[in-house]
Amino acid sequence: MITPQAISKHLRHLRHKAELSRREVSHQTGLHQNVVAFVETHDPRRFNFLTKQLPALCDVYGITVTQFFQQIEYKTNTPKLKRVHDMYHSVPMDVRENLSLSLLWATQHLMNFEGSGHSFVMTPTDDKMIKCSFDRPGQEAHDGPGMPYGSHAIIMAVCEYVIEKEMSDDS
Repeated sequence: MITPQAISKHLRHLRHKAELSRREVSHQTGLHQNVVAFVETHDPRRFNFLTKQLPALCDVYGITVTQFFQQIEYKTNTPKLKRVHDMYHSVPMDVRENLSLSLLWATQHLMNFEGSGHSFVMTPTDDKMIKCSFDRPGQEAHDGPGMPYGSHAIIMAVCEYVIEKEMSDDS
């Protein structure tokens, strides 16, 4: 299901991926900078406005409105991705926004899940995102998806790994 929160989150993700500030998006779309901030933080007063201005925002991000909603649908509709998304968003925001706290959370979470000894590597991707990979001795490395920030990449990689393991154990 596509929610206002999913729309806001995806708009913010697209802006980060495009490496644009809110000011730059404002300039390219003609929207006031505060409006860009409101629609990215789910201010319900702005959603009628958002439906009128979504094509302009999508143009800036190089996608169509149809692609915009397909991307959200894909992120939220598959059972695995929904579980990964739910786990990711259960991590407190202060942890998701801090590299040191996210690494501590990941280390503790993986230790509780399967024991200690994990090592983490952060690498940039071709599309200017950051990817986290981790492994432990005797185990194949797990590569997480590209994310706009290192702290997000660490947490998303761990969430994706844990959900994959849980789902493979269930079958």
